[in-house]
Amino acid sequence: MRVAQIDCFRENGLELTQNTMAAKFSNTRQLLRRTLHDNAQLREDMQIREVLQTLSDGIEKLFRAKNIEEVIGIEGNCAQSYFSVFDKLITNPKTSFVFTYRTKRPPLDPVNALLSFVYTLATNEFASALETVGLDSYIGFCHSLRSGRSSLACDLVEEVRCIAERFVLTLLNLQILDEDDFTEQISGAVWLNGEGRKKVISRWQEKKRSDMVHPYLKQKIPAGLLPYVQSNLLAKYVRGEIESYPPYLQK
Repeated sequence: MRVAQIDCFRENGLELTQNTMAAKFSNTRQLLRRTLHDNAQLREDMQIREVLQTLSDGIEKLFRAKNIEEVIGIEGNCAQSYFSVFDKLITNPKTSFVFTYRTKRPPLDPVNALLSFVYTLATNEFASALETVGLDSYIGFCHSLRSGRSSLACDLVEEVRCIAERFVLTLLNLQILDEDDFTEQISGAVWLNGEGRKKVISRWQEKKRSDMVHPYLKQKIPAGLLPYVQSNLLAKYVRGEIESYPPYLQK
């Protein structure tokens, strides 16, 4: 299986990366559209409209890319554009949290700390699911091989970042968390503390128990099974049982 995985990714890595990133951009557009639908005051926001157009243009550019490095460059530009309006998606005026720009290693404010924590939860779940179906989670098609990194899990998480981000926005807009749930280090890094992690994990587990209709299978599944379903579909593709891998595409 591992040999088949390596051969498949070498031969079809660009196509897999293009499709995965196209799904990511499309899902991000859906997140923005849902926010516009729920918040009338944002519907004429020109900056958000420009981001929506950037994401649409990005999808077209992906399939003209000649290599994975070019795709990664397009993704970086679209991600920067998207996060430039992320603060506007925190629509509850009572919350004290603000977002300026994406910081990762380390996160420098509570919103970035929350994003990084939830992304990590999702990545770990995909890594476990990939191992369950017989794929090596450390050998990816987009993220390069790096010691200690589940590169394939990072690849598949790209498709569902919209779910993680929507979850973060819900926590912030419902004021589930407050400033006491975060700790700032001397270095400037900001992390969720023990109480904050408990709140997030409790809500995350609750979300995983909710039902969703899988867009490819057309069946209702618990949201927590999504990593396993996508991993199983990828395994079927690697084994040659289906012609192409269908990335998660939010409707």
